[in-house]
Amino acid sequence: MTRVLNITLIIFTCLLFWQCNDSDDITDIFVNRRFKITNVVYNNTPINDITELYIDDSYYIIFNQRTFQGALMSGNNIEGTWEADGSKQSFHMNFGNNTNISKTSDTQEKILNILKNADRYEGDCNVIKIKKGNDAYIQMSSLNVIK
Repeated sequence: MTRVLNITLIIFTCLLFWQCNDSDDITDIFVNRRFKITNVVYNNTPINDITELYIDDSYYIIFNQRTFQGALMSGNNIEGTWEADGSKQSFHMNFGNNTNISKTSDTQEKILNILKNADRYEGDCNVIKIKKGNDAYIQMSSLNVIK
């Protein structure tokens, strides 16, 4: 009986470790989610005047299967494609021709620079950071899941 129990425990332990991996579930983190930009750090300095981030229906990004769309300030829309690798936490955005950025603020310029040059992400489906190098990132909070 003890031998059967030991074999069962060994098999169970092997199955437990076999199912584990270090790769993030990209679909769970990004796909069909609307994120609100809540914080910006640029050149290792937090942007203190972020009151414009809290204007209704602005500074958000919606990620679909491989495309994104969003808005910075009202009328400044962004769209394009994105790709991420869950095992390396790499992240890239490619902006489409319909990205319409006219009147920009300093905050918008910094956000665009980070998004266009993003190389990785950190976080989960609740709070995520899109990072550019080691000195700039955008922090976003998930507002809801898009059905």
